Amino acid sequence: METMEPKEALLDEYPAEVTFKSIFRCGFDPSCGINSILDESGLKGIMSDKTSRNGIFISYTITVTFQSHAEMAQICSKISLLNGFMTML
Repeated sequence: METMEPKEALLDEYPAEVTFKSIFRCGFDPSCGINSILDESGLKGIMSDKTSRNGIFISYTITVTFQSHAEMAQICSKISLLNGFMTML
C-alpha cells in the first residue's frame, strides 16, 4: 500500500493586500458602514460596487492591506454584521 505524504501547509505572509467581495441585498447602503469599519481600524481601502442584473443584490469589491490574518478576520466579521449582508467571497 502506497503512503501519501501530508500536503505542505500554506503560510500566509503579512502584510498582505487582499481583495474580497461582500454581497448585500439592495435597499441597504452598507458602503458608509464598510468605510467606517475600515476607518475605525486605521485601514485604507479601495471599494467598488456593482448591482446585479435583476437589481436584487449589490456586491462590493474591497481591497485592503492587512497586517495580520487576525486583523482581516476581525474586519470581515464586522462587515458581515451590516444590514442586508448576504455572503462574502
